[in-house]
Amino acid sequence: MNLDAMHKYMDLGIRPCVVCGEKQFEVFAKKEYLTARKCKECGMISVNPYYTDAGLEVLYSKYLTNRLLDKDLEEKRSVMYNIDRDWILNFVKQGYILDIGSSAGYFLSRFNSNNFTRHGVEFSSECKSKAKELFDIPVRVGNFVEMDFNVEYDLIMLRGVIEHFNDPVSVIRKVSKIITKGGYLYITATPNGQSFAFDVYREKWSLFSVDHVHFFSVKHLDGIMKKYGFSLVSHHYQYEETPYANPESDFKKIKKDINLIESGNSNSIDSSVPFIGSMLTAVWKFNGVDRKIDLKAINSTGK
Repeated sequence: MNLDAMHKYMDLGIRPCVVCGEKQFEVFAKKEYLTARKCKECGMISVNPYYTDAGLEVLYSKYLTNRLLDKDLEEKRSVMYNIDRDWILNFVKQGYILDIGSSAGYFLSRFNSNNFTRHGVEFSSECKSKAKELFDIPVRVGNFVEMDFNVEYDLIMLRGVIEHFNDPVSVIRKVSKIITKGGYLYITATPNGQSFAFDVYREKWSLFSVDHVHFFSVKHLDGIMKKYGFSLVSHHYQYEETPYANPESDFKKIKKDINLIESGNSNSIDSSVPFIGSMLTAVWKFNGVDRKIDLKAINSTGK
């Protein structure tokens, strides 16, 4: 997606921190008109301001079509789907499963239909027919937060998704209303805002892209999750087991790039490399929530 074409959809105002609600920031990274700001209170990093809802519709209208153009990246994602599935199967092995931001069901399809009843939710309408055609997986199209559900889910997943929402707190709040007590919320393939690579590369970090709004750490996510009845079970930072990693060349390049940055020659760096700690994986268990606490949580974040 061309940045220039999206400029007209930028929101005008700077929003409070999505984690703590504070309004004091420092500029962390800047790419053309996109500015990542770091909260002075809690350290959360977000692109702020970001696109309006109308802009998001444009951004994701052809998301699947554009994504499938990169065949090499799709092959690597296919490997990652199995890695991400195998990790969460350590915690939940059957039941109703909902994938928020399910695309055309590629990740959901890796879960055995004999063990899981699989449902997807997508913002983009082009994913629905493709998911039905390829995997016979039902995908609902629309705003997840505004949807009604007639089942409770044992596993809800956000794979490479939570960073895309303007208001991720409302998503987590909605999840807390449709998940079973004792169910699991799984977040994976998400950029780690407190990673070493982001701190080094800033706007040159490959994950600082036009479609990423928020750069959470596990600590920041857990601070939100606790307000809605979730407790952290486990977390992990994938690297060497992934098809993206090449430790020898990755380590050499980041050392070279650090020297370039320190000598004032960062303009000669084209992009970052995959690196340890850049992507986070975590799972939370839902213990139930007192609705009075829920209201306090909403008020404390300004949502």
